[in-house]
Amino acid sequence: KDLGRTAAPAAPVGASEQPGLEDAFEQFCSFGSKSRLTELDNAKFAKLCRDAKLLDKRFTKVDVDMAFAKVTPKGKRKLTFAEFERALELVAAKKGCSVEEVQAAVAAAAAPAPARPHPSCPWTNRRPSL
Repeated sequence: KDLGRTAAPAAPVGASEQPGLEDAFEQFCSFGSKSRLTELDNAKFAKLCRDAKLLDKRFTKVDVDMAFAKVTPKGKRKLTFAEFERALELVAAKKGCSVEEVQAAVAAAAAPAPARPHPSCPWTNRRPSL
């Protein structure tokens, strides 16, 4: 039974025209992990959609799961970058906006590097109590 899954077309390397999109993809892939990962699971795809503020009345949590399922190859549980780009096309179609707008929102949602506290901050200069 096919369940409406379609194979994601192989996108040529560098097909994305949105700067920072691949970096954002890798940041969300590696979220919560010390190692650098290159595949995105469903939970992290949902987090990406929330953080990019893509969820609204037209595109819900259920739609996130459906978009993920449509582009994920049968028997796999994670997306490659090419499949991720196809998922963003489905998100844009469901939301009724351009793919470039969705890609820009995702690139903007990439988590910045954690800031280090200033050395004069009183909370970082406390000694542990004995």
